[in-house]
Amino acid sequence: MPFTSRELGLLSQNCYGATDLPEWLERMRLEGPGDYGWPPAPGHYAPEDTPLYERIFAQIWHQGDLYPATYIAVPVWCEVVARFPEISHARLLSLLSLIETFRPLFQPRLLGEGRIGQGEIAAYEQALSQLAGHLPRQLTLLSDSTVAGFREVESVLALLAFASGQCWAGTLLT
Repeated sequence: MPFTSRELGLLSQNCYGATDLPEWLERMRLEGPGDYGWPPAPGHYAPEDTPLYERIFAQIWHQGDLYPATYIAVPVWCEVVARFPEISHARLLSLLSLIETFRPLFQPRLLGEGRIGQGEIAAYEQALSQLAGHLPRQLTLLSDSTVAGFREVESVLALLAFASGQCWAGTLLT
């Protein structure tokens, strides 16, 4: 589904001013998030070699800061999890959990400055609520008993708490 002119305007308000953000989100809707095993080795990578979800994340979250673009991108990410249920989206869900941890700090400012509206907040929260129905399946795809694996489980459980309106519980898990 193409973005509205309002959504395109909000997507232009991102961390580094990426003009490709709408295209990346549309591609992610169709193709999926990209390689969750990235990077294959430490080093510098060309932007076109970076998975879509990483390119998008760099534009919608920076050191805890959220942007108007975050409110358009997160519902797309939620849609991707639902559209590709056979894939473990642990990395993407961890990033969503991180965003949710900081949203209570930045949303009032973005709203107060008129950079986002109640409509964007409602759509974002609806997408997150719908995502909650897919999280039990995502938990079944996690089987890693390492510290990293436990952190992935914590992130999924934190997202479930955030999506259920239990921000205090989500914050404890992040």
